[in-house]
Amino acid sequence: MARIYKRGKTLWISYYHNGREYRESLHLKDSRENRSLAKRIMKKKEAEIVTGANPVIRKVKGKLLKSAMMNFKRAGRNKSYPSQP
Repeated sequence: MARIYKRGKTLWISYYHNGREYRESLHLKDSRENRSLAKRIMKKKEAEIVTGANPVIRKVKGKLLKSAMMNFKRAGRNKSYPSQP
């Protein structure tokens, strides 16, 4: 589910969530002590994925300013109180 690997001199973690791969730097130099710490971080990350405690932030598709203004004006017309002149 997750794995630890070395990239340059730092340790990274790679894991899958909903069919997509995510990679994060652990900001730890590669040493025996840091490898054991990285294994604990990996187990914690796997537990978060299984329980759903850490939701994934999805990217929002870009919107043009013109279309946003049109939606804003359209929403203003549909209010229940009368518009002010």
